[in-house]
Amino acid sequence: MKQANCDEVNFWKPGGRTNFKALNEGDLFLFKTHSPRNYIVGGGFFLKFSILPSSLAWDAFGIANGASSLMELNDRVYKYKKTDRFSDPDPQIGCIILSMPFYFDEKDWIPQPNDWNSNIVQGKTYKTSEPVGLSLYEQKVKMIYIDPPYNTGNDFVYKDDYKDRIENYLEQTEQVDSDGNKMSTNTESNGRYHSDWLNMMYPRLKLARNLLKDDGVIFISIDDHEVAQLRKMCDEVFGENNLVAQLIWQRAFSPKNDAKFVSNSHDYVLMVAKSINCFQIGRLPRTEEANARYSNPDNDPRGPWMSSDISVKTYNAAADYPITLPSGRVVETPGQPYLVWS
Repeated sequence: MKQANCDEVNFWKPGGRTNFKALNEGDLFLFKTHSPRNYIVGGGFFLKFSILPSSLAWDAFGIANGASSLMELNDRVYKYKKTDRFSDPDPQIGCIILSMPFYFDEKDWIPQPNDWNSNIVQGKTYKTSEPVGLSLYEQKVKMIYIDPPYNTGNDFVYKDDYKDRIENYLEQTEQVDSDGNKMSTNTESNGRYHSDWLNMMYPRLKLARNLLKDDGVIFISIDDHEVAQLRKMCDEVFGENNLVAQLIWQRAFSPKNDAKFVSNSHDYVLMVAKSINCFQIGRLPRTEEANARYSNPDNDPRGPWMSSDISVKTYNAAADYPITLPSGRVVETPGQPYLVWS
């Protein structure tokens, strides 16, 4: 699933008989590797649970089921249920739908807490007031990147009924026939156009802040629709002084000839630190190409150097001063071009 780069994933259960009641919507869902490698390797935000036949789960989520085909998905289910395609051609599975999944690098895997069953892969959430939760949050991450729905009015679907089952979600996204259950895209005519999107984002940003180390940083991709609102929300969650930069990302290189007004070719990436006083930006090492621009023909003890223009176009009287050369000759300011340093 990590390679698939999906916005939503189906963390399915092979049983498909009992509901999943461990989490509330929006809670952090953590998942781990199978025994004997019992490590927490990633997670996501719990959306909903529903029991579906595997064929419908494949139609809805495709490779976000963690398989490359429906046949591969069913083979995995049969392995756990001890059945086969002849006795159970369309097996029922429990679908745990997660949004904005994330995955740790292997060096950052977290040993499973003692209250986790090593025989299953499961989801839990913890509060920092709990001993287990505190120990997990102490093993925080250095950097988080999220690419949330941009709320263009079409790509962000929210639920009018937060207790709706996944079948209604599928109907709204036109993956199954509609039975009239109400779902709606977040159009600009909706009086809660911004607040619906912000209500979805707020708990996720709060949780992301808790997951970051003190010297950690979060990157958030966004476009013009919500960048202003997202800036204000980050100011509230992280503090105004912790904004590192609002980066511009060029997402297109050719102009759109059918643009109504201006052909926009960029989005934004907000870069926000957990604590600006602790954050240190990583820098790339110098390359041989960069070093080749410098030399030391006069054996200057300070090392290699390169000449540079020290003039400035705008005149400043403070820059009028004499320069004494090594020979003792004094050179007056020549006039234009003016010196940049006084």
